[in-house]
Amino acid sequence: AVVAASAVVVGGGRMFVFFEEHDENRLREGVIKQQGMHVCVYVSHWEAMYYRLRDQGMVWTNPRFRHIDTCDTPEEAYRFKQFRILKLFTSLWSSYQLEHEIRSPSHPSFSQPIPFTPMP
Repeated sequence: AVVAASAVVVGGGRMFVFFEEHDENRLREGVIKQQGMHVCVYVSHWEAMYYRLRDQGMVWTNPRFRHIDTCDTPEEAYRFKQFRILKLFTSLWSSYQLEHEIRSPSHPSFSQPIPFTPMP
């Protein structure tokens, strides 16, 4: 059963909803449905953030998208105007990875409508 929930408006009519789920089967179902989900953020001090996260060993190229973009070097990240990190969240019940695309405001998708298909 859901025991607590919180929503954070992130702009563009989108929000993150966080909740605690103590039913192990429902939790597992939710994690499976969200495989491949990611967060995309645009930051103004993009280059400085790239170096700071790279120096912490957090910059990551998603192997599924290596044919589209890479960010193993500052030059590659600059060419694609984005880089990625993979954050691992853990709880008492499971672990979950959430990919973050961190984009420059000069990325072609900046201020474009975001297509969204709700999960069933």
